[in-house]
Amino acid sequence: MERERDFFIEVTLMMALVMVYANYKFHDHFSGVTQYQKQVASLESELDREQFRHLLTQTQLSEFKQHVAVMLPEAIEKKGEGERSYPLRQLASVVGAADYDKVRLAQSNRLYEQATQAFRKSQYDRSNAMLSKLLRLYPFSPKIVDAYFLLVEGQFQLRQYEDCVATVNHMVELFPESELTGFALLRVGKIYESQYRKQEAVEIYQTILRLYPQRELASQANHSLKAVDL
Repeated sequence: MERERDFFIEVTLMMALVMVYANYKFHDHFSGVTQYQKQVASLESELDREQFRHLLTQTQLSEFKQHVAVMLPEAIEKKGEGERSYPLRQLASVVGAADYDKVRLAQSNRLYEQATQAFRKSQYDRSNAMLSKLLRLYPFSPKIVDAYFLLVEGQFQLRQYEDCVATVNHMVELFPESELTGFALLRVGKIYESQYRKQEAVEIYQTILRLYPQRELASQANHSLKAVDL
């Protein structure tokens, strides 16, 4: 019995040792995994920080490009077309085309809206100045024809007849098929009438009827033609 008891104790102790050793190995293994996971998490965090810094740099660069694009047109205009403006033109070539075009479009639209607001308030000197600036700086603006027409109206209201006729002539050269050009020509006819150049006014109205058969425009031209007392 005593030998059997000793044998049982030995077996029990051996099993306990095996369990302790297995438990040690288990924790040692997963402790390594945990450490590895911490290292991976640290690397991912560092990568996130690098990506954020890169994104921030790109955003700041984009904002700088847009600021430069806003300032360039007027700066180049002040320097003129010669060598003095060459550094600015080099800078313009560095600014991304997409950013430059987007900002120029926004600037031209904003300038047109400001001019329109001034015109509605009968502030014709102010609106004419802004429209002239738009035509000079943004000749390819989608609002260019409207800007020309509004300038014609402003000049007509201020009785700047010589400038008004010159602006209409530009419209005829640049946008001969636009209906707004036809309406602008009506103003030329009225100017000629006020200057007792009635035959020239008649020719203007006849030209409008021939080139711009649009109903409203033709109706106004026909009415003006009939009203001329030769």
